[in-house]
Amino acid sequence: MKGGLITAGNMLRFKKAVADVDIVQIQSSDYYSFWEAAIYTRLAKLFNKPTCVRFGGHFESFYESQSTIAKDTIRHLLKQPDQMIVQSEYWFDYFGKLTDRDRLNVVNNGVPSPPPIPIRQDVKTPISALFIATAEARRKGVEEVLLAAEALSDKVHFTFVGCTIELQDRIRECHFSHAVKALPSVSRETLNKRLYPEADLFLIPSHGEGFPNSMLEAMAAGLPIIGSFAGAIPEVIIDGVNGYLNEAGDAEALIEDIETLADDPSSRIEMGRLNHQKIIEKYTLDKVFQTFDTAWRKAISDHRQR
Repeated sequence: MKGGLITAGNMLRFKKAVADVDIVQIQSSDYYSFWEAAIYTRLAKLFNKPTCVRFGGHFESFYESQSTIAKDTIRHLLKQPDQMIVQSEYWFDYFGKLTDRDRLNVVNNGVPSPPPIPIRQDVKTPISALFIATAEARRKGVEEVLLAAEALSDKVHFTFVGCTIELQDRIRECHFSHAVKALPSVSRETLNKRLYPEADLFLIPSHGEGFPNSMLEAMAAGLPIIGSFAGAIPEVIIDGVNGYLNEAGDAEALIEDIETLADDPSSRIEMGRLNHQKIIEKYTLDKVFQTFDTAWRKAISDHRQR
C-alpha cells in the first residue's frame, strides 16, 4: 500500500521532472519494481521522451513464476523501451529469448578506480575470509559458508557482514562461533577502508546473482574470489586463475577451495593482483559510463526513427 502511494505521488510529478531531459533512464528489476518501471516507461513515451530501461535483480525467478497470461504481458512490455540495459552476457542471452536482441546493451557494474592493493602478510594463521550475507543470506550461500566455518575454524576466521538479528543469534550459538564475526549492515566506508583490506579472500557462493558489486569491490581491494556459477560471476572469475568457482550448494568444494587458498599465500596474492588489474582495465566507473553513453545515444536515435 505504501509503495503504491509513493509511486502515485511520483507519477504526478513525472511530467515536470522529465520536461527538460533528453532521455529517461528507468531502473527495473523484478516483481513490483518491474510493473512500476513499465508504467514510467509508458509515461515517458506519452511525453515523447526516449527511454532506456536498465534491468537488475532476479528477473528469471520473477518471470518463471508468472502465469502464461502474465508472461505474455511481460514480453509485450519489454518491447516498449527504445533500448534496454542488462548487466552481463548471461542476462543478454536470457532477455534475448524474450525480446529483440538489437535493443539490448550489456553494461557491467563498476567501481571507482581502486587505490593500490593493501599490504597483506605472506604468512598468516588464521587467514580471514569475508562473506556479505545481507537479508537474502540463503540465496547468497550462507548455509555453505557456515559449513565451511565449522570445518575450517582452526585455520580460517570468517567475517559475516549484513547479518540479520536471527543470523547473529544463530552464529552466537554455534560451537565454532569463536571463528565467526557476525556484523550487521556496515557503511561503505567501513567496508572499503577496513573490512576489505583486512580480509585475505572473498566468498560469494551464491545461488542467484545479477552482477554483484561486492565482488567488484573485493577485487578492487586485491582479494581472490571463491564464487559460484551464478549470474555474471563466471564472466569475471576464471576458475583457478583469479579465484575458484563451484556449483551453488556444493559445500565440500567450497571448503576445499578455501583450504587451498588458506595453505597457499602466494596464490592468494597473485589472484588478488590479477583481480585488482582486471578492475582497472575493465570495471572502473569511467569505462562503465562510456558504455552507458553508447546505449543512450542508440535510444535517442531509435526514438527519432519511430
